Amino acid sequence: FFHIHSKATDTGSYGCSLWISKTRPVGKLNGNTVRLCEGDTCTLVAEPRLLLVRIACKITNFLVVVMHAPHQVTMDEAVKYWNDVEQLIVPYTSKGENVLMLMDANAKSPQWCDFSFGQYGYTEQSGTTLLMQKCLSVCKVWCPATFRQYVKGDEPDGTFFWSIDSDPVRIDYVGIAGG
Repeated sequence: FFHIHSKATDTGSYGCSLWISKTRPVGKLNGNTVRLCEGDTCTLVAEPRLLLVRIACKITNFLVVVMHAPHQVTMDEAVKYWNDVEQLIVPYTSKGENVLMLMDANAKSPQWCDFSFGQYGYTEQSGTTLLMQKCLSVCKVWCPATFRQYVKGDEPDGTFFWSIDSDPVRIDYVGIAGG
């Protein structure tokens, strides 16, 4: 593996990390296996809560967004964060570029269907749900694991937040956009 990361802060954000396998193939070209190497990456943004990395190799070109959104207890920070992410991502998705978003969104799934979210695995929304939904909708990013037809098995897949006082809720997502 090789590791791309952003720095932590003194206020408790540990930074964002992207680990990429050097041995797993991403595809084939003319019968030859293609693997990613560090030279196939370019870090565009490295902030404590956001990492944007361009991956461009012989067979693919896409943007990876690794994010760790603020919790709803700091709504002013959350509003600014989601607006900033939207402004950074829209220029890529508006051109139809392939984007992979790996999100610790700290936001529950919305209870309604739209382009970005299905109703599979939803719970009561949190204060940050609308911020996340607006950002992803404007960016034309959708989260496949929130649509039943894209999930294998009987239980909603994904990462869930567990609390002693409540049922598990989804706050982490994989989003995709582009061709």
